Amino acid sequence: MITEKTIRIEYSEYCPEPFMAQELVDIASQIVCKHFPDFDITSIQDDDAETLTLLCEGDTRSILWFCDSEKQSYLKKMNPKSFNDLLVFNTLYNPSSSGSMSALERFIEWRWHPESIISPDSSLDEILKPTCGVFVFYEQIAQAIQFIAGYDPDHSNALRKYMCKEKRKELASELETFVSGAIGKGYSREHAEELFEYLHRHVKHCMKRGYAAAHAMIAYRSAYLKAHFPEEFAASVNSRT
Repeated sequence: MITEKTIRIEYSEYCPEPFMAQELVDIASQIVCKHFPDFDITSIQDDDAETLTLLCEGDTRSILWFCDSEKQSYLKKMNPKSFNDLLVFNTLYNPSSSGSMSALERFIEWRWHPESIISPDSSLDEILKPTCGVFVFYEQIAQAIQFIAGYDPDHSNALRKYMCKEKRKELASELETFVSGAIGKGYSREHAEELFEYLHRHVKHCMKRGYAAAHAMIAYRSAYLKAHFPEEFAASVNSRT
């Protein structure tokens, strides 16, 4: 029998590697299905109240990406209310990058105080609305390039990649193309150059949304199992420790 004390000890001592986290979800789901044959972890709601409460409280030991105390502290500050918040957290939390952590701090601040949001240009507000004024995903950078300078999707993604990889020769060439396109859409040269540099600076802490979503989904499903089936989830952890 797994007691509350056992669950607490196992959760405090074990943090799964990325390659192991999905296996823990699978094992826990199989155990749950023995008692509830109709249970399907792939069909759970992405706004489950108990799961989000667990995350808000930072009770995330043994959950991929959210195990250590600093991450738990940031989760409490963020107080995630949706799966999208987990995507943002997974993308921006990177202690080795001051830019990423600064962006995470801005997201948390602007999420709670939207009147404080500082937009690079009001024309980008709709693109940045889902992430509280912060560039988080590569797709947002590419959308902004299209909107400001009139690039087509392939060209905007190519420029985004040049920015990510610091391709200086290509960036020098693209700057004039970008500025010319922006001027044609009503931006001044000075402001167009500022926006180019703003996108270049902020792309460094971004991530492809699909990549972030895949990892966040494993974490969310783990949190769901821990919230609703703590003994089954602890059993899956015990099986791999």
